[in-house]
Amino acid sequence: MIYLTFSEEMNSLKAWAKDTSGNISTATATFYVSRPNFTT
Repeated sequence: MIYLTFSEEMNSLKAWAKDTSGNISTATATFYVSRPNFTT
């Protein structure tokens, strides 16, 4: 398992895998992180 922390604003995550036959597959996800401003 891999745990990642992403910064606020735009982020991209790319993953790739290679099988035993040498085939490579990739996937990309782009997302936006926004944290609300709370006041106490």
